[in-house]
Amino acid sequence: MKNILCCLALAVIACTARALPPTILGSLYSKNSWTTTSDFIPNGTSTVALSSGFIRLGVNGTPDFTYPGSNSIYITSYQTKLEKWNLKARFKILSNGVGIGFGLNSSNSVSSARHDIMGFVQTIAGGDGDLYLMNTRGQKLVSFQHNHYAINDIIDVELDFNVNVVNFTIQNQTNGETHTLSYTYSSTSNQYVVPNTSHFALMELGGSHELRDLQVSSNEITYSNLVVIGDSKTSSQYADAFSLRYA
Repeated sequence: MKNILCCLALAVIACTARALPPTILGSLYSKNSWTTTSDFIPNGTSTVALSSGFIRLGVNGTPDFTYPGSNSIYITSYQTKLEKWNLKARFKILSNGVGIGFGLNSSNSVSSARHDIMGFVQTIAGGDGDLYLMNTRGQKLVSFQHNHYAINDIIDVELDFNVNVVNFTIQNQTNGETHTLSYTYSSTSNQYVVPNTSHFALMELGGSHELRDLQVSSNEITYSNLVVIGDSKTSSQYADAFSLRYA
């Protein structure tokens, strides 16, 4: 009897699943004003405060630069292994400091297995900083020198991730400068590994920045016809190379 009931339940689930057409996942987070800081979970010396409907980000003390990710600010407690996602943000530079990052912070507690990605904007004194695609362990995948900015500049950033290709675009709405960094994870090398389960996050390493808009979305398909379940080797972690993944 139990087996019959189980079979009936599975049949109902299967029929229900078939009745739902594949759909783009779409928006995961979208706000351009806030009444509370509860969406943001600061770590390390990072700080979060409400300021006239915007989110003011800063530090209280010296960050641990041996592991910059320890100063991340989670965007809610949501965790993800999505392979197609997009993060857009607008911020204002309030004071100079090391800078701010946007992207993923790995949930893995083993330091060598923290695979993630951040688009990072230096906002050091002098108005001439660098841009990085980096992981939260401080390894720089690609960089650009001589990004120009000033206090009170409004800056738009976009980090787009598609399976193994990541693009980071920055547009300074005040001075008109636009730059794009791109990186493709190699199919034959394990120097850098595609992100594993992570939090969408900001990474505040010094200075003060005002978050004015934040959008996170995904083009992943829901209600798909095939689901693959596996461990970390499914997407290449400890399988040595991206080419050895099987999903």
